[in-house]
Amino acid sequence: MTIFVQTTQKFCHSVPWTPAQLRFYFGSFQVVVFEDAPNGVEGAVNAGMQVVWIPDPHVDRSLCEDKATLTLSSAEEFQPELFGLPPYSS
Repeated sequence: MTIFVQTTQKFCHSVPWTPAQLRFYFGSFQVVVFEDAPNGVEGAVNAGMQVVWIPDPHVDRSLCEDKATLTLSSAEEFQPELFGLPPYSS
């Protein structure tokens, strides 16, 4: 959430929401984070977010496979409907 606000502030001088307001409005568990690094997976999990982990092929998958909500080999394998999102159109 904080990175969203920080990024938005780079492009807009007035951001209407604080990180706390975003967390209240969206809730941490309604956020899906895509990560490729073990420390990013751990950070997202600690923040109460769902994590799709797409590790580098050279990274030991056992580092975070049990922590991530879903582990994929490629982003092309992602099925948005698993997270309550609409499926990709054909």
